[in-house]
Amino acid sequence: MTRMKTRTVQDVLRESIREQGCISFYEFMDIALYHNLGYYQRCVAIGREGADFYTSAQSRLFSATLGRYVARCWKDFGEPSALQVVELGAGQGELALGVCRALEQRLPTSVQWSYCIVDVSHKLRAIQQASARDAKWGSRIRWSNPQPDVPTVLIANEVLDALPVERLRRTGTGPRDWERAHVCESKDGAFCWMWAAASDELAALAARWLPIQPGQIAEIAPDVASFFARCCTYGAPIKAVFFDYGISTQEWSEGVRPNGTLRAFSQHRIVHPLENPGDVDLTADVHWDYVVHAARLSGCRCATLLPQGNFLLREGIAEELQARADAAAPGQYTRWVGEFKQLVLPGGMGERFCVLECEW
Repeated sequence: MTRMKTRTVQDVLRESIREQGCISFYEFMDIALYHNLGYYQRCVAIGREGADFYTSAQSRLFSATLGRYVARCWKDFGEPSALQVVELGAGQGELALGVCRALEQRLPTSVQWSYCIVDVSHKLRAIQQASARDAKWGSRIRWSNPQPDVPTVLIANEVLDALPVERLRRTGTGPRDWERAHVCESKDGAFCWMWAAASDELAALAARWLPIQPGQIAEIAPDVASFFARCCTYGAPIKAVFFDYGISTQEWSEGVRPNGTLRAFSQHRIVHPLENPGDVDLTADVHWDYVVHAARLSGCRCATLLPQGNFLLREGIAEELQARADAAAPGQYTRWVGEFKQLVLPGGMGERFCVLECEW
């Protein structure tokens, strides 16, 4: 009896390439990550050992500090009787549980608050739901549409860097001298790069936001505007924080990343972005100036960018560290200090990561 081959996202990509001759890298990344056979639906792994990448969400110091931030926002809202926290792309749910743990302690029992997760990954939602079932405060967490008329704190940790990007190469100094990255199939069946002239629309976008030199490559996420247009519907009023690593227009102009920022991760190693699609995480630095522009286009009243370390210190991470240090055994104290340094100091995430604060 012949066993049928299991269909993979690579099969989907090859079919698209054969139908069209090639596909844009934007389409390649979108399929590789978000197709129902893609990375986020099938094999995403977050954490340290045995995973592909690590985020701040795995730190209890981080979630406790965000719990303090949410409680402060509740006061800034005028201490309403109802409050909603919305998390986009909640990973394995560690951040949700940590923030809920903090809010159980920091909000009055009279406040009707809930934690709403918006996540496209069926696999991760299953993990989140299993974790919530085992937690004392897990009943606060739901997976439905956010309530549009409730005061809301929106949290997005490393979501913007996972939006599909266009990869663009400058070929000259004119406004239309741009090429768009495509992916095709080589004679031996491997995925490979191909460059073709960018459309007038893409060339105009690149000329406006990517001040790189001829021969250099850069990325931009065209879906950022629609992303923020959705975010502003998730509550009223809204205070939001977006954590991510990124790059500025000035850094592009200075040639800091002449070959772009696109990377692929597998088991904490950087691998080729076109190898094993569907089995690896694909990411590119957030173009912060373009993101701030898109947020303001959505009606955002305030869009402020600051280093992650500054934000966490302002919101009380040092106090969270001290509280744990006072009760910790010697080995635990060392671990808490290590987490603090990783999150706050420039050598870790403190400067490389930024926080965009928005209000609608």
